[in-house]
Amino acid sequence: MSEASEQEDLERNCREILGKNPGDPAGLNLVAILARRQGRIDDALRITAHAIRLHPHIAEFHANLGEFSRHANLMDQSISAFERAIQLKPEEPTFHNGLGTVLAENRMYEKAVARYRRAIELKPDYADAWNNLGGTLRELDRLSEAESAIGRAIQIEPNLASAHSNLAIVLMDQQRFIEAIESFHRAIAARPDYREAHHNLGMLHLLLGDFQRGWEEYQWRPITPLQIRQPTWRGEDLRGKTIFLHAEQGIGDTIQFARFIPILQEKGAHVLIGCHPELSGLVGGLAQIVHRGDRFPPFDFYCPLLNVPMVLGTNVNNIPARIPYLKADEERSKLWRERLGPRKGNLRVGLAWAGSPKHADDARRSIALEKFAPVLANPNIEFISLQVGPAGARAAQHGMVDFTSELRDFSDTAALVDQLDLVVTVDTAVAHLAGAMAKPTWVLLAKTPDWRWLLGRADSPWYPGLRLFRQERRGDWDAVIEAIAQKLPEFSHAPL
Repeated sequence: MSEASEQEDLERNCREILGKNPGDPAGLNLVAILARRQGRIDDALRITAHAIRLHPHIAEFHANLGEFSRHANLMDQSISAFERAIQLKPEEPTFHNGLGTVLAENRMYEKAVARYRRAIELKPDYADAWNNLGGTLRELDRLSEAESAIGRAIQIEPNLASAHSNLAIVLMDQQRFIEAIESFHRAIAARPDYREAHHNLGMLHLLLGDFQRGWEEYQWRPITPLQIRQPTWRGEDLRGKTIFLHAEQGIGDTIQFARFIPILQEKGAHVLIGCHPELSGLVGGLAQIVHRGDRFPPFDFYCPLLNVPMVLGTNVNNIPARIPYLKADEERSKLWRERLGPRKGNLRVGLAWAGSPKHADDARRSIALEKFAPVLANPNIEFISLQVGPAGARAAQHGMVDFTSELRDFSDTAALVDQLDLVVTVDTAVAHLAGAMAKPTWVLLAKTPDWRWLLGRADSPWYPGLRLFRQERRGDWDAVIEAIAQKLPEFSHAPL
């Protein structure tokens, strides 16, 4: 039966049941499920809340409310709803699994593990719960346990695509890359249109330096669709043409791939780019900015920004690295030079220690400020905080100069970076900004880093001025920070 005919049957059943009895539990449940399938999440929530008012002791309605609330990002409501469902029907394993999922999405990993284990106690052959348990144990860096749990899910359900994909990620964390590739392929064989598996496989190939395969699979990444009719650029002649670049990924990605704008211009294109408002002033020096909500100027081709290197045939050996390709505004630089005043040490170093907490792998790239004590202890270095947001709140308490509350956008950040001798940063947008400005930059990287930093090298073909400090042992930032603390005095005696 096709999806369309199945939906028609569901709608017909709803009408028949509710026509006879508007408060019928089965009919209300079907209506809510139908609304959810059609993407009408608000209607699904409203119908389910109505069903609960009529039938408060039906556990499944509370579980549905929990699931719909999770999809609506109403996490507190989701947790409460699942907890109520469990109170009403404590022996139902799917309710524990559902609560575990919402707890895991809120990074309450230990509590999520407990729920998944309870679901498995109630139903030992519950493949989804075993798979979810493994994924959550991975978040807790309990990799051998994660591998075992996911392996159990695969034993129970050999064609469970998400389990093969999760296993691949755990294998990547252990740098068992060949096995990880095989697991991704098994996931895709089980579900050929599995976007997440394709996307992650692409990033793995890119990490390994196989850009040809990497770019191809990377096309499966999630991209916010735009309402445009122009064709996607696939390498057509750009002489006299206008191309619109969609900066569809994060700020760091946009900075990294803005290097391709001058190349497109050399091919004869007029370049428009839609990017984050915080980058408009900085990237506006390279291309015409299209702000969100603006009417699109006329253009001939559309291209997601991170598709450009694939179209141009970019590989490890021909990465365009004409640095700098971003520059600080002279007037803003002058203002920040005056704001900082005379030097208070032999070396002026900018420090950023945390990325966005919304990033899926933030726990593996951000570092507690206290861990930088061996670096900050050097009395001959003036440290300037580049850490915006809550993570930077205590910078001054650790002896750093902190003007981050005055940084309005990345043009200000660039002007501040322009005053520094060196930037030391975790893997976040600051690394890309400083690298694009040709500012000497040291980047702290996890054992298995983001794909763009490749493996086993202390330099970066993307940014010739970068030096990479990698974890030797998974999770061990202390050794990385100690290495930086030892190298800083050497840098202070180097010509600047």
